[in-house]
Amino acid sequence: MVWFSFFVPNSTSVTHELPSVSIILAQTIPEMASLAQRCDPASQEPSPLLTTPPVEQPLLPVITTTGGQEEPDPEVLRKTLFAFMQATLPEKRAMLHRTPLLLTPAAVTMLNEMAQAAQDQQTNLAQVMKFLADLLERVRQEGIDPVFDEGEHVLRSEVSVNLYLQWLSTPTYQDSRRFLQQHPEILTDVSETLLQTELELVMQAQMNDPQQQQEQVEAVRLLLYLFRDIRARVVRLRGLGQFSDDDSLTRLAILEGYVNWKGGFMLDLPAWLEKTRQKSVALRRSKKQLYETASSRATLWQKALKRAQSKDLAVEIVAEIAQRVWDALDDITANQSPAQEVGLQHLDICLRVYTEERYPYQWALIQNNLGATYRERILGNKAENLEQAIACYTAALRVYTEDTFSVDWAKTQNRLALIYNERKGG
Repeated sequence: MVWFSFFVPNSTSVTHELPSVSIILAQTIPEMASLAQRCDPASQEPSPLLTTPPVEQPLLPVITTTGGQEEPDPEVLRKTLFAFMQATLPEKRAMLHRTPLLLTPAAVTMLNEMAQAAQDQQTNLAQVMKFLADLLERVRQEGIDPVFDEGEHVLRSEVSVNLYLQWLSTPTYQDSRRFLQQHPEILTDVSETLLQTELELVMQAQMNDPQQQQEQVEAVRLLLYLFRDIRARVVRLRGLGQFSDDDSLTRLAILEGYVNWKGGFMLDLPAWLEKTRQKSVALRRSKKQLYETASSRATLWQKALKRAQSKDLAVEIVAEIAQRVWDALDDITANQSPAQEVGLQHLDICLRVYTEERYPYQWALIQNNLGATYRERILGNKAENLEQAIACYTAALRVYTEDTFSVDWAKTQNRLALIYNERKGG
């Protein structure tokens, strides 16, 4: 991993950890649980700070007696701090008024201890904890309303930055989507500037492994695309005038943005479909060569597709399942021609949902898959198949521009070059 430092508004120095594959896959679940345990020296169990859902109702202070001295119950304090971390700025203010436990020295001490323990392995989380510890200390010294009234603009900027860091630390893409829907206040110019700054720093960094650097650049670039895409969708949906409140509008924009970025499985999936996904992953990993499990995976996803259609699941989920069917069929090496034709039928299902206007990135991905299939297609006229492949790859380049999707653009250009050379040789 590579460390970068940049400055955010109000002269707050932030050190940000950028993973090598994806910026938002900051920790695996086991690593987070292990980190939580180290963050909580008083307990041998994983800390609720990372493992307990947000508390719906404010928790009242629970006092226990230890050695003749009254101290806040650590379990209640951890849960209360977790709820405080997840709250929006107005909710934080309200919680401070109704939850005296947050105004105790123990609350500040616990946050600082957790921040120190998390510093080496999860910098984003440590930054959030340290910021909140400082905020609680200021409120203890100056009072709740004076701090929030006099510094509301500054606080909003700082809270936005720290929520942004929490967003980057979510363990899965779905968790990332849910967190952003819970905290749409992250969608600010400040956060976009931070992402742009990260991109520039990664691009300018001197790294020993050029491929690793390119992967990191692409990861940040795609995240910046997601961020800008969601904000543009908010503006577009607001212009339609079909929503009675901004919350519903923003939630839809976030949902569409994530589907465009990572496909229909960004929606909440039923338990049976999640099990199917896990079975597919296990099959892929069970053999060294993908063709060895291709037929089994294709059958698995075809059954899932029929069930999804009968259950009237969201069309985006159906499209993603159809894409998984194609992916499995594309790995088949024996009896390829029938597999190719069935694969084309399933890509057609995808295109009915992933349109260029609504889901341009997914649409371009399907165009690339179509191009790959037509290039290798056995059935039909070879020259006509190559022309169809060229048309599909060329269409994808309407979305895959060099500035926005440099890696996808380069790969598509390379595939086009190979086809042109093949056509010339034929």
